[in-house]
Amino acid sequence: MMLPIQQLLSVSLTCGVALWSFGLGCRPAALPDIPVCAHASAFLQVVLTAPPAQQHSAQAMEQQPQQHHHQQIGQDLAQQQDLLAVNQPYHQPQQPQPVQQQQQQPFWRCGWSFGSAAAQVIDKYMEDRHVAVDLSGHPAFAGVHRAGLFAVFDGHGGTQTAQYLQDKFLQHMLAAGPAALQANPQAALSAAVQQCEQEVLAKWSPGDLPASGSTLCAVLLVDDKLHIANVGDSRAVLVSGTSAHPLTQDHSLQCPNEQRRVSDADPDAISIHDKEYIYGTVKLSRGIGCAHLKYGDGSKSAYIATPDVSTRQLAEADDFLIVGSDGAWDVFKQLADYVHPARRAFSEGGTAESVAQLLLQRAKGLETHDNVTVVVVRLHDRRISVPRSNSRLQLTSA
Repeated sequence: MMLPIQQLLSVSLTCGVALWSFGLGCRPAALPDIPVCAHASAFLQVVLTAPPAQQHSAQAMEQQPQQHHHQQIGQDLAQQQDLLAVNQPYHQPQQPQPVQQQQQQPFWRCGWSFGSAAAQVIDKYMEDRHVAVDLSGHPAFAGVHRAGLFAVFDGHGGTQTAQYLQDKFLQHMLAAGPAALQANPQAALSAAVQQCEQEVLAKWSPGDLPASGSTLCAVLLVDDKLHIANVGDSRAVLVSGTSAHPLTQDHSLQCPNEQRRVSDADPDAISIHDKEYIYGTVKLSRGIGCAHLKYGDGSKSAYIATPDVSTRQLAEADDFLIVGSDGAWDVFKQLADYVHPARRAFSEGGTAESVAQLLLQRAKGLETHDNVTVVVVRLHDRRISVPRSNSRLQLTSA
């Protein structure tokens, strides 16, 4: 049955309004007031009164082909990935490696440094000499992490003996060879002292003038140990935190043991009028050289060159070493005179060289009356702090 054009337009408009309303999720209360044929009106009435499940069936039917299309694409991608995995070379899964704990290095395997300073203060001649040398790469210390020799020679009666020690002592010590140096460094130091003593006495006889002499304070650093040889009144001091540890003892008549030894060796060595000097000449009870005080006939046997030798085991708390002549130690009466200023300088970024210069100026400022030589060895590269007060500084026995 053919409908007139006017009725067809009316049916289309009515159906469009109804479908538009369903698309917005709402149901019109009544059809628009548009004249339609009975067939169109009946169709629309069925659609408007249908339950929601039936209303959405059309939308579900439209979505099903689209969902099927997406599922098909997903399956195709999965198949392609499986093909790629089959064509890839096989790699065996790596087993987790056990975490290796880093072995802690010994405290002494660290950076270290040294510096020195020397000045003629009042004396007519600068009679001090010193040695400060890094021996870490020397064949005599093969297999050793760090090694160095630090020595001060304070001359008296001239510069000849002190200069000779500066030129020859290290050479004679190294002549002991690697095996002896590492097996018994004390013996190597002592032998070097005696060799220098014999050569000095042979070079300058008692009749030669000036009959010079010298002290000797030598410290050999080998890894975590300090080996010390001392003749005379130059000193070595180890600074650890807020404490200072003397590593040497002065050889003078102020020491009861030395006074006893001198008296036993030669009762005439000490004058009853002046008990500070041996044979009325020197305050030291031991020294290198001074041939006029060491007659070969045995008439003068109290003044000797035998060194005191010892070994100091370093600890992690040890910060730096100071080796100096008596021009410094005569005025460094308190630890605050040298330990506190040195620690403060290190804490502010100072180097071993600058700290040695600082201690030299401190000795001058304290009005020393002798030449001054200072060698400073910083034993690690960790931060050095300053104590809260000088009262915490302590002096311990060697």
